Amino acid sequence: MKKIKNFTSWLYLFFSFLVLIYIYYKSEIVWQNSNFDYYQKYYILSFILILLSIISFFINNEIKINILIIIISTSFSFYILEFYIDYYPQEKFSKKIIQSYKEKTGKNLDQRSKFEIYKDLKKQFPNITVYVPPNDYLKDDNFDFFHLAGISNSKTIHCNESGYFSIYQSDKYGFNNPNEEWLKKDVEFILVGDSFTHGACVNRPKDISGNIRLIKNNNTAVINLGYSGHGPIMQYATIKEYSKGLNPKNVLWLYYEGNDLADLENQLESSILLKYFNDNTFYQNLTSKQKTLDELLKKRIDKQKKEIIERQFSQFIKLYSLRNLLKMNKESKENSSEAPKLKPFDEFKKILNQTNELTKNNGSKLYFIYLPELARYRNLEYDNFDYNKIIKIVDNLGIPIIDIHKNVFINQDKPLSLFPFGSQGHYNETGYKLVAKNIYEFVNSK
Repeated sequence: MKKIKNFTSWLYLFFSFLVLIYIYYKSEIVWQNSNFDYYQKYYILSFILILLSIISFFINNEIKINILIIIISTSFSFYILEFYIDYYPQEKFSKKIIQSYKEKTGKNLDQRSKFEIYKDLKKQFPNITVYVPPNDYLKDDNFDFFHLAGISNSKTIHCNESGYFSIYQSDKYGFNNPNEEWLKKDVEFILVGDSFTHGACVNRPKDISGNIRLIKNNNTAVINLGYSGHGPIMQYATIKEYSKGLNPKNVLWLYYEGNDLADLENQLESSILLKYFNDNTFYQNLTSKQKTLDELLKKRIDKQKKEIIERQFSQFIKLYSLRNLLKMNKESKENSSEAPKLKPFDEFKKILNQTNELTKNNGSKLYFIYLPELARYRNLEYDNFDYNKIIKIVDNLGIPIIDIHKNVFINQDKPLSLFPFGSQGHYNETGYKLVAKNIYEFVNSK
């Protein structure tokens, strides 16, 4: 009877040590003691559990059973709440936006995730795919080359901010272009940049490059080499890899103030991208490796789908959503306490100067387009330090500047009207159109 009576206590003790071992593994092995402040409270909790487990050997069986019932009931309640947060989340779009979209378009606003629409459309379009951001694989050293675009010649799902998913047919190198652009004899424009250049969340030809094609009245090519997640090094690398032999008249470098400096800092950690930064002769010859790149990216998409399912299960077990709501997750703590880092202005200047020299050697003219972020028009006290610093760097390099903030946005009565529903991150169809118009008029005025 005594053995049966102590079974519950041994169970408590076993579980408490498991918790301690797991916390030690995460703190000392995974994070190598670099986040001890975060895990300290969990160490204290595990020691308290061990102490209570030891005490439980000296209390009667009825009390232990009652404690077990409380623990099970509390745990069950936590998981019910976690399930509710995960599967009954707040809508991405407000009811007002959903209703307004229905009234204007006669369609239901699409609230599926990227992989939900991928699964739904796969039956109808077997070659459909999703875009694969290169910066998701910055630290992947298992391959001898780094991809800068998506899967070639495929219907590609991009993103949804305006109530519908943007989907485009990728070109022979995985960029957002009609393939016929590559067949044209003369190239008037090459565009490089991140998701704004890529054409995030609008359908072609409502993106910047598509609008430029609509504006100009000649048969010269406009080739969009932008891709979501590109930063300054990737933009330079893309010009080196994909503009050979094109002899473009103009190269448009689109800089997004929201994250390009942060992207540069992260991309300096990639061993392959760092070679572009340090060695002007470095070249991956990606145009000859498209078949291999396609196979690699398809595997990454399959892996990504599996990881999403595994991550959802793991996060559910660890009550991730509930802890996030209570601001107990590591990410929440880091974001609130992390000291500001020095921004890589010197590195930015170097990579832009290298790009300028490269375009000059190719007989092309480089233009720097400054794209403003949404936060600028929401915050009356927006900090212009980075803006002034970047503009000065570009000006000192003698590169013509097309300031979209000054030329387009501040001339609008409501600058936020150029963003989807006045609240999402990228520009809407009207915003992209005005940006393209300003770029084309500026270039052709020179």
